[in-house]
Amino acid sequence: MYDTPPLRDNYGGYTKPWWEKAYKPGQLLYDYNQTRIDELERRRQILEEMLGDIGERELITPPFYCDQGGNVHIGRQFYSNYNCILLDGERIDIGDRVLFGPNVTVCTFRHPIHPDERYGPDGSTTITLEPVVIEDDVWVGANCFIGPGVRIGHGSVVGAGSVVLKSIPPMSVAAGVPCRVIRPITDDDRVERPL
Repeated sequence: MYDTPPLRDNYGGYTKPWWEKAYKPGQLLYDYNQTRIDELERRRQILEEMLGDIGERELITPPFYCDQGGNVHIGRQFYSNYNCILLDGERIDIGDRVLFGPNVTVCTFRHPIHPDERYGPDGSTTITLEPVVIEDDVWVGANCFIGPGVRIGHGSVVGAGSVVLKSIPPMSVAAGVPCRVIRPITDDDRVERPL
């Protein structure tokens, strides 16, 4: 159904590599984002076809967006609220029991800062790609941006509205623009403290 190439890509060129990596996932994303709330089996089928890996008991609330899909590897019990964006030019690993608030963006693309380096001799844009790793049991608050090359350590919490440009160690509370570690997570953070 989605094997017919588009006439032009988003930049007005006829680029087969772009079509092979992004066209079919784009069509599948459209289908996913049109599903009804009770079509969980259909959503699962689409994710299995589109993503590199998807663990059991996931819930990704539409709308959901990614570039290629095949570079996205998601563990068990992942939950994402509305408007998750995974710009997966490079690998994105999301561990088990990870929670995303609404409007979380994970980006593996880095564009050059200097304007002379933003375009190649043929007019194409230049980018570098770096993987992103979000380890098990991480909670990412609403409206966060996670940039290329970042690793968020297991058990950490990223506060709402954060711009994460550097890695965060395990079991940390981090927040801000730019995001920084505020403190470690300890047993004092338990709602029910151990006896």
